[in-house]
Amino acid sequence: MFLILPVAFFGLFLYVLTKVLKAAVRSQEVARFGNGNGLAEYKDNHPDCCCEGTVACYACGGGDIWLEKVADDCFNHRCRACATLLYQSNTRYPAGTRQSEQYRNLREWMEGERRKRQLQAHRTEPRHDDERVH
Repeated sequence: MFLILPVAFFGLFLYVLTKVLKAAVRSQEVARFGNGNGLAEYKDNHPDCCCEGTVACYACGGGDIWLEKVADDCFNHRCRACATLLYQSNTRYPAGTRQSEQYRNLREWMEGERRKRQLQAHRTEPRHDDERVH
């Protein structure tokens, strides 16, 4: 019975400690990337990692980039292999990347499909009120 209370406090202490450390790391990243380090600056600093609309990690060379949403208009682009923060942007898929072209093509296709469904829903069959089957 007496062991439960110290374990609970220790668990709470570890939880708060991890939150504080994570916030400290995030504030360092925001301070480092707060000056608008976007895709254009990443391409200027690491031209060998950017080729034909693809972006690779400068640390490990991995091409699998994932997004971390920091705020409504701020995304961190990180390497999935080593979790290195590559750049920040205000859009999910920055212009000039392969993902932005795929996203645009997908949106255009979805818009076309939506229009087709609307047209099919609003079409009316010709009425044959005068013709009666006997």
